[in-house]
Amino acid sequence: MTSKSPSYITKNRLGIYYFQYCVPSTLLKKHENSLKRIFRKSLHTRNRTKALKKSRILWLIMDNLKLKFFDDPESFGKAMELLMKYESYKLSNSSWEEVEENFLMNLEEWEDYLLGQALEYRSERNRLIKVKDDEIESLKERLALHQTLRNLSDIPIPKLSNNDDYKLLALIDKWLMFKKPSLRQSSFDSIKKSVVLFGNLVIEIVGHDLFISEIAEQHVRDYKQLLQKLPKNRNAKNLLKKSLKELCSLELPPIAHKTFKDYLVVAVGFLKWSENEGYTINPKLSVILSQVGKGSTKDTIKVYPFSNEDLVRIFNSNEYLQGKIKRASDYWVPLISLYTGARLGEICQLLIKDVYEVEGIWVFDINDEGDKSLKTNKSSKRIVPIHNDLLKLKILDYWEYIQKTGTLSLFPFEVRDERGMFSQFTKRFGHRLNSLDIIKSLKTDERKSFHSFRHTLRTRLVEISSIEESTIDSILGHISAARSIGERQYTHSHRIKQKNLLLNRLKYPIDLMNIKNWKLCIFITNRPK
Repeated sequence: MTSKSPSYITKNRLGIYYFQYCVPSTLLKKHENSLKRIFRKSLHTRNRTKALKKSRILWLIMDNLKLKFFDDPESFGKAMELLMKYESYKLSNSSWEEVEENFLMNLEEWEDYLLGQALEYRSERNRLIKVKDDEIESLKERLALHQTLRNLSDIPIPKLSNNDDYKLLALIDKWLMFKKPSLRQSSFDSIKKSVVLFGNLVIEIVGHDLFISEIAEQHVRDYKQLLQKLPKNRNAKNLLKKSLKELCSLELPPIAHKTFKDYLVVAVGFLKWSENEGYTINPKLSVILSQVGKGSTKDTIKVYPFSNEDLVRIFNSNEYLQGKIKRASDYWVPLISLYTGARLGEICQLLIKDVYEVEGIWVFDINDEGDKSLKTNKSSKRIVPIHNDLLKLKILDYWEYIQKTGTLSLFPFEVRDERGMFSQFTKRFGHRLNSLDIIKSLKTDERKSFHSFRHTLRTRLVEISSIEESTIDSILGHISAARSIGERQYTHSHRIKQKNLLLNRLKYPIDLMNIKNWKLCIFITNRPK
């Protein structure tokens, strides 16, 4: 006799199990016309045992999220009701102006707050479900690897000590396995580099690998002191064979204070995780590493915007005027940044599908879909109109041309390095600034780089209109304290007309008519037919 399935799983006509979360009946009575009754998600299995295991995890996630975001059932129901109304406007293909005028502008302050909570609740729910699915896959891979190791008699399997103590490097590996499912590859590589440095430097201080319980307060003090002296260019060929302690004793220019703090943050995260997991560890270690003073303002390097003279040197240079540019990205990426303020990585990772028309206005869609990444997920996602000057330079012709090559990327020859950065472009652009004598004469506490385009755009837009601060922030992908909850939550694909009007008031001292047409540049004329 088979046991009856619980109410939170069901099966479709093809035999595939689904998880379902029912809204309490008390809420449905109050909001029966607007509240979605059931949240459903495929469990991707026809096996009842597997479906039960997955659904129990999802049930806990949904209940915990409800408790986290809402204090009482009535506020939860009202928030879901507002969310359904907002979704209905989106499904009806209403413009942003219609949504704002007919819905958002009529919300009371507390309703605005509840709607914001509902959107965060939905986003967090979807993220946690994805993370849990990734963790399950990661556990499967680890179990398979563990079984493989057991079958290989010549590979010893490390055993825990009687008090469940781990060696430092072994526990670091365990923490990295825990972190990997929830991080992008570039973020994971960054924390891995930091925590491995922590482990290796502590081991050099002690003289051998040690158990986590053996790390003393003096060890982390020594680590902190040595870390401040770590050379910023320690990967130079003449330094590769030196130990970390030897590098720290060379009195070379050290890592920046921000980098120092970033390394400490990762080490503290690892130590706190170890403590929370119940491993025997001195709780004062993370406290010692958390105490960091401010860096010296004298050592701060500021990024400066380009002057009018700089812009003329760059865009009315021989490369642009005579068409001597060898790569499409070297031609277009600086121009796009000049008129959008977008970061180097945001532009280089643009896809063909990220250029399209909205309300009769051509735009760049800056997002983190697929393998793309952004500095911050919430504020950096944005849609920026294409400036009229770029249209005059026939950027849409280039867009159509590159589509015909069959590639998905707008700049297919720009690839990321092992750190997830477009370092080759950065080096080429740095050489260009150097050859144009833009960065040779700068003081040591000043810097001009590709990022100066971003500072240039913001400076010019503020000069044009200092009262449109929130529109400027939405163009650049900054979080604005002046923006309401409605603006912060819903401007990902809106306010296109306001942005377009403001951007096209922007004028630079560049003679666009003298810039060589992209079709006549070396990157096209030298291309094999």
